Amino acid sequence: MDILYLMLCKSNSYFLIFAKVNNVQSMTGFGKSSMENTEIAVTCEARSLNGKFIEIDIRLPKHLYEIDVEIRKAVGDMLKRGSVVLVFNISNKPNTLGQKITVSEKVAKEYYTQLSGLQKAIGLESKDLFGEIIRMPDIIQTSEAGYSDESKSLIVATAVEAAKQLINFRTAEGKSIAIDLKKHVEDIEARVALIDEHEIPRKEALKEKMYGNLSQHKDQDKLDENRFEQEMLYYLDKWDISEEKTRLKQHLSYFKDTMDTPFCGKKLYFICQEMNREANTLGVKSNYFAMQQIIVEVKERLEQIKEQVMNVV
Repeated sequence: MDILYLMLCKSNSYFLIFAKVNNVQSMTGFGKSSMENTEIAVTCEARSLNGKFIEIDIRLPKHLYEIDVEIRKAVGDMLKRGSVVLVFNISNKPNTLGQKITVSEKVAKEYYTQLSGLQKAIGLESKDLFGEIIRMPDIIQTSEAGYSDESKSLIVATAVEAAKQLINFRTAEGKSIAIDLKKHVEDIEARVALIDEHEIPRKEALKEKMYGNLSQHKDQDKLDENRFEQEMLYYLDKWDISEEKTRLKQHLSYFKDTMDTPFCGKKLYFICQEMNREANTLGVKSNYFAMQQIIVEVKERLEQIKEQVMNVV
C-alpha cells in the first residue's frame, strides 16, 4: 500500500493525516523538492541512512533557525526512524533584498562625542573624523533579510514534500525487502518441516547409541530392562525438541503478521532474535547430525533476515 498525505496549513502549523500506511519501508532513501513564490525559490534535498531512532540534521541559514523546530517535528512524524539530512538551497528573487544594513546613529554620536573630547585633550586634529567614526565597531551592521511568514511556510512545505518523496523512495525499496523477507521465512518453514521428518530416525539413533554405550560397560544378562527403559525415556524427554519447534513456527507466523503492520522494523528485529534463540536451542538439543545440518541452514536465513530488518523503518 502507498502512503497518502493531507497537509493542512493554518497559522504556519502543519498537520499530517495518514490515509494509508505502507508496512515495509527501507530506512535508506533520497527525496528532493523545489517550490517558489514571489520572494524566494527553495530546494530541499532529503537523504536518509540507517538509525535506531529518528535523527534529523537540518542545514538552514542562521536567520531561519526559528523554523527548525517546526521542520523537525513535521518531518520526524513522517519518517519515524533513520539518520536524516535535510539540505536547503534558498535563492532570493531579484526584488528581494538579500541583506539588511543597519546604521546605529546613537552609537555614532557617542563615538563623535568621545573622539572630539579626546582630540581637544591631546591637541590633535583629525581632518576626517567622520571616516574614523564610520569604521568603528557596531556603527554599521549587516544581517540576512528576514523572510515573510508566507516564505517561511513555503520552506517548511518544501521540506515536507521532500520527505514525502523520500518515503516514496523508501516504499519502493521496501517492496523488494518484503519479498526477500517472505522468501527467507518460507525457506525456514520448509526446513522446519524437514526437521519433523527426521524426528523418528533421530529417536531411533539416540536409542541405539544409548544401548551401544551401555553394552560396553554392562552384561546384557544383568540388565534391568524396566529401569533402562525408564532412564531412556528420561533422556529422550530431556532431548525433546517439540517445544522449540512449536515456538519457532509461532515466531515465523508472528513475523509474517508483523510485516503487515506499519513501522514494523524494530519489532521484526526482536522477533528475529527470538527465532535465533530457538534455532540455537534446537541445534544443541537435537544431537543428530542430519538435523544440525538443517539448523545451520535455518540460522543462515535468520542472519540474512537480521541484516535486512535492520534497514526497515
